[in-house]
Amino acid sequence: MHAASAMYPFSLVTSVLLLGISTMQVSPRDDDHRASAARDSTRSVSFAVVGDYGLAGQPEADVAALVHSWQTDFVLTVGDNNYPDGEARTIDKNVGQYYSDYIYPYAGAFASSASENRFFPALGNHDWRSISCDSTGCSGPYLDFFTLPGNERYYDFVRGDVHVFVVDSDRSEPDGITSDSKQAEWLQNGLSTSTAAWQIVTLHHAPYSSAKHGSATTLQWPYGEWGADLVIAGHDHVYERIHSDGIMYIVNGLGGKSIYGFGSPIKGSEVRYNDDFGALRAVADETQITLEFVSRTGVVVDQFVIGRHSRTGLKPHNSADHPPRLLPAYPNPALTSARISFELTYPAEATVSIFDLLGRQVVVLVTGMQSAGSHEFTVDATDLPAGLYFYKLVVGRHIETKSLVVLK
Repeated sequence: MHAASAMYPFSLVTSVLLLGISTMQVSPRDDDHRASAARDSTRSVSFAVVGDYGLAGQPEADVAALVHSWQTDFVLTVGDNNYPDGEARTIDKNVGQYYSDYIYPYAGAFASSASENRFFPALGNHDWRSISCDSTGCSGPYLDFFTLPGNERYYDFVRGDVHVFVVDSDRSEPDGITSDSKQAEWLQNGLSTSTAAWQIVTLHHAPYSSAKHGSATTLQWPYGEWGADLVIAGHDHVYERIHSDGIMYIVNGLGGKSIYGFGSPIKGSEVRYNDDFGALRAVADETQITLEFVSRTGVVVDQFVIGRHSRTGLKPHNSADHPPRLLPAYPNPALTSARISFELTYPAEATVSIFDLLGRQVVVLVTGMQSAGSHEFTVDATDLPAGLYFYKLVVGRHIETKSLVVLK
């Protein structure tokens, strides 16, 4: 991580030119698989992401104008494309009016220059209000308006170095939304066999969120373990960047409907914003993805980079073959100071804390994103009473504890 991520303790973040810049490095997947990817890797690919946007009016018009100005290769949405009830009479007004140039085939009333589809939405709960399903399949205005891959409720596609997996997170989904559902099995298989440089998952309900709706725990699938590099959701009408389980999660719900407040920040929340509407922009090539959230007035609220080590680098960040390792403290027992070290074979968010015999946390040595390699910290034992202490390393689900004796 080349720069510290911005942390905001308040529920409302004041808009400034740049609220957060960070870099996360992950390792490449096997070169043989990457080389076989059917894609054009000679240029970067750009895309925009809008969420909770589908209500005709000035906020949506402003965000759409921002997206059009970027001239991206395609547009993703993270749901709630057609407020309030996903009806046929409102979908062209709410979607086609602003994004017809990206939709193909397009049969609405507005002009369109599209010759191929470059608009890839995810279903939201408001879209589902006018969809019905039976043993033969599902039907409704959303499914009639868009022509999408697969069953059109959840699907995937590849553009350049990016493989996008669009998940249907609504509880009405016939193939389920739990981590052991048919849909989850499809995602796991797709991520594990993808040969693209980057795997991105989009869905409506946010697995992690500090805002009104909170975290959708049912959707907390092991995306990183399965091979995802980034998860982008909506549902909460805010912007939030969260680091959890070794990957970034984005809540991107400021596309034009309304704006929500924040509650207490959840663990891993790094950037939170709800001052104005806006959209997420991304540019990806074989080595990195640069993402930025931009308000409708052009203010860059957050910017971060997800990059990779060289191809001869470390194992992928979700590998269990080489877990983090906490090393013995030295000297131990300690009189005035001790050195505590740990090793990471992949970049990850790590916390090392010291606890007394009663389980009270007395020292936090480090917390936050750490690079791969060895990390060493010196403990000042002069302020610690004599006794037995425990120091703990937490990296995702990996927890390791060792003891330290302080003498006087």
